[in-house]
Amino acid sequence: MNETAHHFLDCYMRGAEPDGGWTFPKALRQAQLDYTPASLQRVNLLLDEIRARLSPQRDAFLAMPGARNFCALLAYYLVAYVAKRSGARFDWHDAAAAQQVLGTEARLPQASMSRIVAIAGDAGVALLPLGWIEEKLFGGGAVPDCTDYLAEAAAQLDHAGPFVWAAGARCAGLLASHALYLLSWGEAFPPTVLLPDARGECTTFVPLPDDGSGSALRQGRDALADAAQNHPYAAFAHHAHVMLPSGRASDAVLVELRCHGDAPLALTVAFPFRSASDPRGFAIHDAERFEGEVPPEAQALFAQALDAGIADFEWPSGSWSHYRVAGPDARVEA
Repeated sequence: MNETAHHFLDCYMRGAEPDGGWTFPKALRQAQLDYTPASLQRVNLLLDEIRARLSPQRDAFLAMPGARNFCALLAYYLVAYVAKRSGARFDWHDAAAAQQVLGTEARLPQASMSRIVAIAGDAGVALLPLGWIEEKLFGGGAVPDCTDYLAEAAAQLDHAGPFVWAAGARCAGLLASHALYLLSWGEAFPPTVLLPDARGECTTFVPLPDDGSGSALRQGRDALADAAQNHPYAAFAHHAHVMLPSGRASDAVLVELRCHGDAPLALTVAFPFRSASDPRGFAIHDAERFEGEVPPEAQALFAQALDAGIADFEWPSGSWSHYRVAGPDARVEA
């Protein structure tokens, strides 16, 4: 369902409508779903006015394709807002697919609110934004406003540590895997910045020209600082020969990660490797924290997300695991 979510949000941004349209198109345009905090208050007002003026009945309202699309658009938007602010990466599922992902221990409600479910796999959190939307439209009791609802959703993501750190770690792992794939072929890896898009997916690779003067490093670090204005996290990687914290010198890909917002983090992770020109062949060694520190309570979350990011990059040939060795003198088996 990820493509459907992207399509709905894209239609809204272009001023178009999906198949079946959506009810209240003029009111939706006036709501200005622009990912600002003020937009949450406009969503709140929109739903309150619909309930006050029309008193919609659940079954009759949801029987209309345009009404279902209206609710779905708002659900996709609310989760996209959380993703943009937290760096979380969500996948959308229908009820049956979501239940398979969650397993039998987390049973979804057998109701219309479960027809689309957003799951942040790294945190093991499922969000049912239709539940809040339907309560605003059809419920009879007190319902938290939009800002409070999304604050509760963000708090769920942070149960094992600030989720933006996990999202950033995944970005760092992806960038490291991309770099080491190039190096495994003996190719040069230019200093590169990796930025997430509005949906929290790391897709924007920005290689920087390296003339040997150090200007690329300055540009990369400047880009990390500039990213704080528009991104919850960003990563910058470059190839260096360094003395590792473990006490040995090695070629390494250094990935500088910066997370922003309420839980800032500045961390550099070294990914040591043995050059492809070495007679023993290319090899990848254990990653080491080079600068900065992750608090003990969040280290498991960070490590899992880093590994997930490494796996996110699909090597066109070879693999990270093929070249992964336990020690500096180990050989890679053919």
